[in-house]
Amino acid sequence: MAGFLRDGGRPPYGKSYAKGAAGREDLTGEEFGQFFFLCRAIFMGCENQHYPYRQRMIDADAYRGYAATIREQIASQPGVRAMWSVVRHTCGAGFQAFLDQQIAGFPVLEACSMREKWASEVTAQKTDQP
Repeated sequence: MAGFLRDGGRPPYGKSYAKGAAGREDLTGEEFGQFFFLCRAIFMGCENQHYPYRQRMIDADAYRGYAATIREQIASQPGVRAMWSVVRHTCGAGFQAFLDQQIAGFPVLEACSMREKWASEVTAQKTDQP
């Protein structure tokens, strides 16, 4: 997962992921391939967190933060949701049920809503400074 976080933001992967996650259909073949493999890495990493939690190997508080991240940053993106529909059969039934529940219980965010939320927080932080 650390490799994804490191490499996923690097050009051209960050651009491919952003376009794919937003559900833009103008991805080139190369961009789609990058988006596909980034999504597979995300799903595999998430599944690798899910089962240890179920076996009580991960603290419940830590897992709550992880689950919130899944909802807000993964399950909320229309392109990632679509990719999940395509590849969900490659994951275990327990993880399928978990991610399906996250997707069903969280609305699709507008393309720029996470960025707008971040920008709003930046403004608030700057305003709160003495």
